[in-house]
Amino acid sequence: MTDRTFNQYAQGYGSVPAQIVFQIDGNNVFSGPISTLDQPSPSLPDAESPILPLAWTWQDSADFTGTKQISISVSGSWVLLGPTLANNPYGNVGNINQFKGFYQQEIDGVTYFDPFTNEDIDGVAQSGPFQASEPGQWWWQIPAGSTFTATMHVTAPPASLT
Repeated sequence: MTDRTFNQYAQGYGSVPAQIVFQIDGNNVFSGPISTLDQPSPSLPDAESPILPLAWTWQDSADFTGTKQISISVSGSWVLLGPTLANNPYGNVGNINQFKGFYQQEIDGVTYFDPFTNEDIDGVAQSGPFQASEPGQWWWQIPAGSTFTATMHVTAPPASLT
């Protein structure tokens, strides 16, 4: 079985380390601290800022397609959740194993690369994208003591084109 690696980018903001418990379909996948800056969380991501740091990774079958339920519980400090990217272990022309969006959907001529739907924080439904002109995964702000849940949609990577 070929595995696919998923990368989750996120940044903690606050005076104490942000701690994460990440679950998929009720199973613990990651538990521990992530990079935390001793400053307030930004209200929106800054287009001039570099991508958030890699916070944790997990693996799944490269051939899996469908949905999984995710849960991200936060303690210590706020967390700004950035993009979720996956590799293509089968490779593709010019970019073998490159990490990129693993889900896309076209709505009214706009392509969205957001793997999440049914997002909520502490049971309160959320909506996105935060700016209609920027399709893609929302930059969710998850307060300390809160839990973010969503349905994650996964499409299988294409077989090698080489």
